[in-house]
Amino acid sequence: MRGKRAVWKIGLALASWIILCMSSTLSLAVEPTLEFTPQVSKWGPDDQIGNCNYLTPDKILQAIRLVEKGKVYDLGTVYYPGMAAFPPRTYKAWLLVHGLTVPKGKNKGTDTEEFICLSTGLGTQIDGFAHLGNDGTFYNNTPKEDIVDPTGAKKFGMEVVPPIVTRGILLDMVAYKGRPLEGGEKITVEDFEGAMKKFGIAKIEPGDAVIFNTGWLRWMELDPEKFLKSSPGIDYELAWRMVESGVVGVGTDQWSTEVVPHGDYYFPGHVILLGNGVYQFQNLVTADLTKACAEDGKYEFLFVFTHPKYKGTVQGNGQPIAIK
Repeated sequence: MRGKRAVWKIGLALASWIILCMSSTLSLAVEPTLEFTPQVSKWGPDDQIGNCNYLTPDKILQAIRLVEKGKVYDLGTVYYPGMAAFPPRTYKAWLLVHGLTVPKGKNKGTDTEEFICLSTGLGTQIDGFAHLGNDGTFYNNTPKEDIVDPTGAKKFGMEVVPPIVTRGILLDMVAYKGRPLEGGEKITVEDFEGAMKKFGIAKIEPGDAVIFNTGWLRWMELDPEKFLKSSPGIDYELAWRMVESGVVGVGTDQWSTEVVPHGDYYFPGHVILLGNGVYQFQNLVTADLTKACAEDGKYEFLFVFTHPKYKGTVQGNGQPIAIK
């Protein structure tokens, strides 16, 4: 009898040890997921605009004072049918010419209109907070049930995102590395700090927009398949650095913000940035601005991004500008 009790005690101890090991393993397994889970915003549980809260009148006036020449740089792409885009995004326009059939009035006025069908995540765009989340949880620890509706997002729609007017900073990674970046090439925290030093930027301030020039946008038209197959971009650690810096947005001249491919994770840069109140500006046309910054040696400027206020959309087309 004593022998059976001893065996039972040993078995119980062994089972407890196995359960403890399994619990530890499961805890380790969920750790990366918890790291991505959006928490309640520092701006309060009802906030919908994230780090746009940093764009105070003083911040905007500070950015305006960077303008010296009044030169405007258009950072937006043209939208056209068949342009390279993450599927199933597309664009189609129809010209309506019924106003041409019969001239009207004494001046014989004629007119045209149009109808368009497009994704708001096409070409130059801003990603809103309902675009990507972690396991159904989005910015400000918001569950998908509070967002999803067949007619559009109930929260974080682009209609609530204010015009972004702030200090822009260009980090020309092509000049920093001495060559255009390759697909799958990471921009690391070390690269970021090195570029900041090289281009004379003392620090990133809350509410700034940081733009990375990689040289990748040229493939949008030269080789659309190559453009979409991969991309250089920021890595996991640099995404967190941007969050810690309090930037309002991260801009790139490519379609994904983070590096592609990105291993076992699904767009981790999106989840980190959007989940923590940081917008993404993608497919920015940076060539002319990059050239101008290299010529005058000044990599700071007034940055403006506005978009149509389509209610319930999770991304926004736009024509951002930089003014030096």
